[in-house]
Amino acid sequence: MSISIESAATARDGVTLVTAIVRNESDADRRVRIENELDGVVRPPRLDGVAADGWDVDGFEGVVAKRGTLALGYACGGAPSAEPCRVAWTENPGRVRARRRSRTRCATSLTRDRPPPASHTREGTRRRSRPR
Repeated sequence: MSISIESAATARDGVTLVTAIVRNESDADRRVRIENELDGVVRPPRLDGVAADGWDVDGFEGVVAKRGTLALGYACGGAPSAEPCRVAWTENPGRVRARRRSRTRCATSLTRDRPPPASHTREGTRRRSRPR
Protein backbone atom coordinates (compact mmCIF):
# COMPACT_ATOMS: atom_id res chain seq x y z
CA MET A 1 0.00 0.00 0.00
CA SER A 2 1.32 3.46 -0.80
CA ILE A 3 -0.08 4.86 2.48
CA SER A 4 1.36 3.84 5.85
CA ILE A 5 0.67 4.97 9.41
CA GLU A 6 2.66 4.98 12.64
CA SER A 7 0.67 5.79 15.77
CA ALA A 8 1.05 5.82 19.54
CA ALA A 9 -1.26 6.43 22.50
CA THR A 10 -0.44 7.71 25.96
CA ALA A 11 -2.79 8.02 28.94
CA ARG A 12 -2.65 11.22 30.98
CA ASP A 13 -5.08 12.29 33.69
CA GLY A 14 -7.87 10.02 32.45
CA VAL A 15 -7.51 11.03 28.79
CA THR A 16 -5.67 9.16 26.05
CA LEU A 17 -3.56 11.31 23.74
CA VAL A 18 -3.01 9.83 20.28
CA THR A 19 -0.33 10.87 17.79
CA ALA A 20 -0.02 9.56 14.24
CA ILE A 21 2.24 10.05 11.24
CA VAL A 22 0.68 9.18 7.88
CA ARG A 23 3.11 8.65 4.97
CA ASN A 24 2.30 8.68 1.28
CA GLU A 25 4.95 6.83 -0.75
CA SER A 26 3.16 7.24 -4.09
CA ASP A 27 3.76 9.84 -6.81
CA ALA A 28 0.23 11.20 -6.46
CA ASP A 29 -1.72 12.97 -3.73
CA ARG A 30 -4.04 10.63 -1.79
CA ARG A 31 -7.18 11.32 0.23
CA VAL A 32 -7.16 9.24 3.42
CA ARG A 33 -9.60 8.33 6.15
CA ILE A 34 -7.97 7.71 9.55
CA GLU A 35 -10.30 6.04 12.06
CA ASN A 36 -9.99 5.85 15.81
CA GLU A 37 -9.66 2.29 17.14
CA LEU A 38 -10.03 3.16 20.83
CA ASP A 39 -13.25 3.03 22.84
CA GLY A 40 -14.51 6.57 23.14
CA VAL A 41 -15.24 9.60 21.03
CA VAL A 42 -12.47 11.44 19.20
CA ARG A 43 -11.74 14.87 20.67
CA PRO A 44 -9.98 16.63 17.77
CA PRO A 45 -7.79 19.71 17.89
CA ARG A 46 -9.89 22.87 18.05
CA LEU A 47 -9.48 26.47 17.02
CA ASP A 48 -11.66 28.95 18.91
CA GLY A 49 -13.82 26.05 20.13
CA VAL A 50 -14.45 24.64 16.63
CA ALA A 51 -13.04 21.30 15.49
CA ALA A 52 -10.23 21.63 12.96
CA ASP A 53 -11.12 20.87 9.33
CA GLY A 54 -11.34 17.18 8.43
CA TRP A 55 -12.27 15.86 11.89
CA ASP A 56 -15.44 14.11 13.12
CA VAL A 57 -16.29 11.84 16.07
CA ASP A 58 -14.73 8.78 14.39
CA GLY A 59 -11.50 10.23 13.04
CA PHE A 60 -9.97 12.35 10.29
CA GLU A 61 -10.29 12.74 6.53
CA GLY A 62 -7.80 14.72 4.50
CA VAL A 63 -5.20 14.71 1.74
CA VAL A 64 -1.59 13.58 2.06
CA ALA A 65 0.63 15.15 -0.60
CA LYS A 66 2.63 12.91 -2.96
CA ARG A 67 5.76 11.59 -1.25
CA GLY A 68 4.60 13.55 1.82
CA THR A 69 3.67 13.07 5.45
CA LEU A 70 0.79 14.23 7.60
CA ALA A 71 1.03 14.56 11.39
CA LEU A 72 -2.17 14.12 13.41
CA GLY A 73 -3.02 14.27 17.09
CA TYR A 74 -6.22 13.97 19.10
CA ALA A 75 -7.57 13.06 22.52
CA CYS A 76 -9.92 10.19 23.35
CA GLY A 77 -11.59 8.81 26.46
CA GLY A 78 -10.71 5.17 25.73
CA ALA A 79 -7.76 3.29 27.22
CA PRO A 80 -4.53 3.29 25.16
CA SER A 81 -3.67 0.41 22.84
CA ALA A 82 -0.76 -0.56 20.59
CA GLU A 83 -2.65 0.56 17.47
CA PRO A 84 -4.96 3.45 18.42
CA CYS A 85 -5.91 4.38 14.85
CA ARG A 86 -5.84 2.92 11.34
CA VAL A 87 -6.12 3.86 7.68
CA ALA A 88 -9.74 3.01 6.80
CA TRP A 89 -9.44 3.85 3.09
CA THR A 90 -7.52 5.87 0.53
CA GLU A 91 -8.59 7.30 -2.80
CA ASN A 92 -7.78 9.83 -5.49
CA PRO A 93 -8.43 13.29 -3.95
CA GLY A 94 -10.41 14.42 -7.01
CA ARG A 95 -13.11 11.82 -6.35
CA VAL A 96 -16.09 12.90 -4.25
CA ARG A 97 -17.06 10.29 -1.69
CA ALA A 98 -20.83 9.63 -1.68
CA ARG A 99 -20.99 8.99 2.08
CA ARG A 100 -19.05 12.08 2.97
CA ARG A 101 -20.50 13.93 5.94
CA SER A 102 -21.50 17.55 5.75
CA ARG A 103 -19.57 20.03 7.88
CA THR A 104 -22.70 20.78 9.94
CA ARG A 105 -23.32 17.09 10.64
CA CYS A 106 -19.70 16.61 11.69
CA ALA A 107 -19.78 19.63 14.00
CA THR A 108 -23.06 18.44 15.52
CA SER A 109 -21.73 14.92 16.05
CA LEU A 110 -18.67 16.27 17.89
CA THR A 111 -20.89 17.76 20.59
CA ARG A 112 -23.49 15.00 20.87
CA ASP A 113 -22.15 13.68 24.18
CA ARG A 114 -22.23 17.08 25.82
CA PRO A 115 -25.23 19.03 27.02
CA PRO A 116 -25.73 22.40 25.33
CA PRO A 117 -24.21 25.38 27.13
CA ALA A 118 -26.59 27.29 29.36
CA SER A 119 -26.56 30.21 26.94
CA HIS A 120 -28.20 27.97 24.30
CA THR A 121 -31.06 26.70 26.42
CA ARG A 122 -34.31 28.38 27.26
CA GLU A 123 -33.44 28.38 30.97
CA GLY A 124 -30.03 29.87 30.23
CA THR A 125 -31.21 32.85 28.18
CA ARG A 126 -30.76 36.15 29.91
CA ARG A 127 -33.27 38.86 29.71
CA ARG A 128 -32.05 42.36 29.41
CA SER A 129 -33.32 44.55 32.15
CA ARG A 130 -35.54 47.33 31.01
CA PRO A 131 -34.42 50.84 31.66
CA ARG A 132 -36.26 52.38 34.58
